[in-house]
Amino acid sequence: MSEDQNTQAVVDEANTQSTTVTEVNDARNNGDDLDSLLKEFDTETKPAAGSKPEPKPGADDLQAATAEVFQARDEIRNARYRQDMDKTVADIRGDLDPEFADNDFVEAWLDAQARKDQRLAQAWVNRNANPKQFDKVKAELGRALKAKFSKLPDRQATDDRAAVTAAVRGASNRAPENKAPDFSKLSDNDFQKEKDKLFGT
Repeated sequence: MSEDQNTQAVVDEANTQSTTVTEVNDARNNGDDLDSLLKEFDTETKPAAGSKPEPKPGADDLQAATAEVFQARDEIRNARYRQDMDKTVADIRGDLDPEFADNDFVEAWLDAQARKDQRLAQAWVNRNANPKQFDKVKAELGRALKAKFSKLPDRQATDDRAAVTAAVRGASNRAPENKAPDFSKLSDNDFQKEKDKLFGT
């Protein structure tokens, strides 16, 4: 029992000390003491007496929320997949002409390679865990794609060759317009007329 009395005495002393400290703080804070500030906080966080507490979510609400979370997760995964795949396809295609090897074609080629060799699919799955290794795999795939499709004709060279061929054929197939006159036998007036026809003066 003596312990209870000692404890009580200490608490009483602490209360009188806190009252003194509070009174000193009241004078400094213009009347706002810690208890009144905390009481305001309590009233702000407690629901009003007449208000109903929010109902706890039922099984249907929980299932709907879970479905929304899974849908959001799937959308994020799909967006990341598309972003990573677009970057991978661009890296593998490199400077190949997009007219012959566009992104859809390269992605289909890459998918076919992954079906042939499951290690490519595993490298894709671990692309974030080991990015340096995946970069090496992409570089090797890019070399393989370029080797396979570098034999395609260069479009600019083909167009140039076709233009030259058409010009040569057009020049050789064209019949001479008229036989040129014998300029040595023409008079000065006739020579001047022929010159005007040819050079348009």
